Amino acid sequence: MTTTIADIVWSWPTAKKDGTIGSGDLSYRIIPFFNYISKDYNNKIQDIADNGFYGRKELRLPSPYTESGAISDLQKNHSHWKNLTVLPIGWNANEENPVSPSVRKAFIDNMTPIRSANYSIYFSNIILSSPNAVAESNASVKKDTAFEDYGGRYPQHVRITLSGNSMRPNTGGFLRPMISNNLMTLFVTHLTQLSTTNTNGGIEYTTLNNYPNVRYHPTMLMNNSLSCIAPDDEDEFGQFEKTQEIDNIINDLLENHEGYRFGAGYQNVPFQQETLFYQIEKYRVGATGNGPVQTFYCSMLSDDGTSIEFVDTQVLPGVEYEYKCYTWDLNNSSKPYRFNETEPKFYIAKSPDPIFVQKIKIEQPPLPKPEISFSNIKHSKNEIMIHLGLSANSENGGFYEMNPAERSALEDREALYDLHGTKDRFVYETQTAIFELYRLKEHPRRHIGDIYNDYHDIASTAEKIKTIEGDFGSSTATFVDKLPYNSDGSSKKYYYVFRCINEYGYPSNPTPIWEVELRRDADETFLYTNVVDFFNSNKNKYKISKSMMKLMQVVPSSNQTIMTTEMLANAAENDSEEINMLNPAAVMGLVEQAMAEQFKNNGLPNLGIAEESIWSEKELDGSFKDGGKRFKIRLSSNDTGRKIDFNLRFVIKKNYTQ
Repeated sequence: MTTTIADIVWSWPTAKKDGTIGSGDLSYRIIPFFNYISKDYNNKIQDIADNGFYGRKELRLPSPYTESGAISDLQKNHSHWKNLTVLPIGWNANEENPVSPSVRKAFIDNMTPIRSANYSIYFSNIILSSPNAVAESNASVKKDTAFEDYGGRYPQHVRITLSGNSMRPNTGGFLRPMISNNLMTLFVTHLTQLSTTNTNGGIEYTTLNNYPNVRYHPTMLMNNSLSCIAPDDEDEFGQFEKTQEIDNIINDLLENHEGYRFGAGYQNVPFQQETLFYQIEKYRVGATGNGPVQTFYCSMLSDDGTSIEFVDTQVLPGVEYEYKCYTWDLNNSSKPYRFNETEPKFYIAKSPDPIFVQKIKIEQPPLPKPEISFSNIKHSKNEIMIHLGLSANSENGGFYEMNPAERSALEDREALYDLHGTKDRFVYETQTAIFELYRLKEHPRRHIGDIYNDYHDIASTAEKIKTIEGDFGSSTATFVDKLPYNSDGSSKKYYYVFRCINEYGYPSNPTPIWEVELRRDADETFLYTNVVDFFNSNKNKYKISKSMMKLMQVVPSSNQTIMTTEMLANAAENDSEEINMLNPAAVMGLVEQAMAEQFKNNGLPNLGIAEESIWSEKELDGSFKDGGKRFKIRLSSNDTGRKIDFNLRFVIKKNYTQ
């Protein structure tokens, strides 16, 4: 994108949302973080009415740029600064050496707004150009270095990173000496809060030669006339000295370089357009008002850096925000000496369009599907106990909705909360458990259509739908359910599906289908549970038999299956030592010898060495020869008393192959 201001052609970048920080292209990453333990505090803030546009309730939340250990003693003792914040835990104004807090818990302990609406206006602009203060404040937001996703020291926050090799300050440019001398905080504050800008086609711009005329304000970073927060660690004298340093650098550029770069060897190298700092505006989507709720001004913190990062903790869950990022660039005529001595040579202009626009909304992710178990109840013939608990294992994968539009609603929330696809989809929180129970009399059928709509018919066909809350505010619950029997007293199968609901009413995935049957006899009950798939009427439709191997298996003993010949039989009768069962090698040798002897004469071995053989043989006409045994096995039902008999024969068939 290019435009022309004061006869100078400007080129503006565009940042990509690819989440690849450290790549050559200019890219941005915005990651919101939810913090469940601040729910009660957030409800207190949400109940507060906005006190004018710059009294927005977000600005009454804590900020790391005024409440972390990076804030200097000078700032803590300033009369105006004290009104901006609840002092960090462990700090006392009467102490000679205040102690910085190790953990920030004011929002949990206090349960009240951090500051009054009258002082919220200071947070409408936050200038982040002090390397030490910004780096330490950014780090203070995390609960620890490894787990930013799981709680933190602030109610919730958004971490914003802008990165790219093109952000590195130009060699011989204006920005490098400003960063090296730690002057950008004062420079940005002067430029954005005290300077008067011009407009050209709606584009804001100013000139460097106007900057030295800016009147210095005593205690400017904390003065009531400035609606901004600019963390710095300089007293009034130090700030005055820095202002003089800025003036010297600007005068050097205006008077001596005439459109060329700084430094030896750059006298004939034209000055290139250079980004000095970034302006990120935050809007509340759908809110009344003509301006942003808050504006951040961020510059590079290192003269060789390629990224900037800041943390916005003044956001509320369930509220949609939009961030717009602009750049403020320095440029001059591409032809040195184009302007006469009375005209400015260097311009500072704001990009006419944002280099990125991104909406976000902090939401609690749905919980993982619950953990379920069942047990029968002693001395009760028709009741069972259901044990429910929240699962502590985060999950990913598809979402199976039980009501229309639940999946699309989740995807809409994720589009604003998980912008880069880096978060777990179902996340455990130590909240009071809320479970949904669905009980059906019939085996549920799969809903026709999209696989993620399989559970659509559960709610409409369930005979019982129950909401169960955690016992005594815990993450587990128990529920006693009665299971009626059939009219003839026989047991009946019931089918259960469960899911859990988070604090904001968002459902988890449903559990698999539980098949539950309570059987009884004279004085006790037997509980049978199983996880089953949806009913499939076509399954086993054409199968006329069913294997009972899992339930019953009848096999001959080893004495009936050892192959024998007449030689083996004789050896057994003579109680030969070779046939001793404690010597398997001798047995196998004897078997092989006997089989070889018999096979020479077209003989076939027999099975079994037991005195009474169970094997039957058939005649050619299919009738049974004499010998062998018949067996009867009877099974009786514990519930109905019905019986079924199985009549068995073990048939041996000998096939001789030449």
